[in-house]
Amino acid sequence: MDVREAFDADIEVKGPDPSEWGHFLVERRGGVDHEAFLRLVSNHVGGDEFVVIDSPGGIVVVTAPFALAESLRQLPQVAHVGGVTVDPERFRRAFTADHVN
Repeated sequence: MDVREAFDADIEVKGPDPSEWGHFLVERRGGVDHEAFLRLVSNHVGGDEFVVIDSPGGIVVVTAPFALAESLRQLPQVAHVGGVTVDPERFRRAFTADHVN
């Protein structure tokens, strides 16, 4: 007996719209050169303007459509891709003098 039979339910699994834009954290695999990784990810998502955060520690945050971001998982240099939420006001304060008291 499966879940549908046990609960007499209809089950529909539905992800985000593939064309919906969002922010995605992309982590590089160990041993991969960061500059090469950054170029690869940037080219894959359409250019430098779609790279929101670049951390030399091996993480970049990009803005892209869901399907494009998911396709990054197929690249051997990529260890992880996951959606993130960015608070624009908090982000702005973190990178400007506004956060200094």
